[in-house]
Amino acid sequence: MSIKGVFAIACQILGHNMKFSTVFVILCIFSLSFACKPSGEDEAPILANVEIPKKMLGAPIALTENDMNELYFKKALNTAIKKLNDSNTCHNFKLERVSAATKKVVGGLEYKIKFDVRPIFDGADKEECSQSHYLNSGDVQSVEVLAWLQPWKSDVPQTLAFTSTKTLGSNGMFLNP
Repeated sequence: MSIKGVFAIACQILGHNMKFSTVFVILCIFSLSFACKPSGEDEAPILANVEIPKKMLGAPIALTENDMNELYFKKALNTAIKKLNDSNTCHNFKLERVSAATKKVVGGLEYKIKFDVRPIFDGADKEECSQSHYLNSGDVQSVEVLAWLQPWKSDVPQTLAFTSTKTLGSNGMFLNP
């Protein structure tokens, strides 16, 4: 019932004396407010017994060497190296080491892998491979790949994006210096 309804009933019961009815309704509301518990004083905090996770859900988790032996991580890494090999007609790549990796659960598994590869010249018989940047690029390339998998759809990563500190493009192909 609304305050207007309480006021109307009080007016009917007490007669049409407006001042007295108004004071009576205000006193009723005032006294009812003391009947309710003040919020937060006698109650335990809502989250007092809830354990808050130490890591945020969906946040990247650094992988250990043991985690890097996981099937999906290996598939992501092998697919990245295969894409590097397929994208470059003059080189194949040999994995030197994985320097860091993270995993994030976001509508699948998102791996961010930092690794070093050594380009192995494989285009002696190809004319486009005679350019100097292909011949002198035997030094180690630091590569970062972002691989996104949805294992329930496919074992192969749906997205691969590369970044490099040297001459490697986002599609895994060497760029002209």
